[in-house]
Amino acid sequence: MEQITLNCLNSNLAFSEMNFELHGPDSILLFAVKLETFKDDVFYLSRLCTPKELARSRRYLSENDSKRFVITRGLLRLVLAEVLNKKAEDIELEIGENKKPKLKDNSLGINFNISHSSDCALIAISKSPVGVDVENAQNLIEYAPIMDTCFSINEKIYVDVHADSLKAFYTLWTRKEAVLKLFGKGIDDDIKLIEVLDGQNLVDSAVFDSKNIDLQVLSLDLHEGKIAALACLNSVHLDQLKFINLNEDILKGKQIEQLGV
Repeated sequence: MEQITLNCLNSNLAFSEMNFELHGPDSILLFAVKLETFKDDVFYLSRLCTPKELARSRRYLSENDSKRFVITRGLLRLVLAEVLNKKAEDIELEIGENKKPKLKDNSLGINFNISHSSDCALIAISKSPVGVDVENAQNLIEYAPIMDTCFSINEKIYVDVHADSLKAFYTLWTRKEAVLKLFGKGIDDDIKLIEVLDGQNLVDSAVFDSKNIDLQVLSLDLHEGKIAALACLNSVHLDQLKFINLNEDILKGKQIEQLGV
């Protein structure tokens, strides 16, 4: 039986300067976004979204959630445009397996993954597989039934004995989600088999229909109680990972340019 290694660790990454260059196949750009920063830019960002994306945004029950979805998708196109040296309006996405978005024209082999929770979003860009997840750890949920379905016995014990059980739950949950998203795999019965405790974990490669791929999973504490995880190849060194606070500088001149002024 072949096994995949998942090396899980907690990381205190410091923000890098704004950067859109990928250096080599294992380089990663990880953008953290406080969506509230772009609340006045929804109209412009909505013009970068497709009709299907706008229709999806209207299905959210909350107007704030609808706007956050639009902001995240618009910023994703702006970031991809900077990386690919294209106009944001020319970035075409399509839906791959398990509803995972991908570039329609991907001759450069760019991978990306996005996640958002309340007012926080993460965008990961790389030439190697990546997966991200972010959750609001201040959401007081009844997580015991989720653990019964999705966590191993060892993971349940880890959460139960932890000094901050809610944070421990979200740490493991975001790690699992990030790994699943890297593989473009949905949540199913196999999720219990993906153990993501601190340190080295071994998972049967049949769970992912994959061979010879070892991963590392980094946990991050973000602002205002948000917990996130990044799953990437084990060959990625931390100095190849640029953690960037995406701010309104990315919009400079964009609205004027689009209006043809």
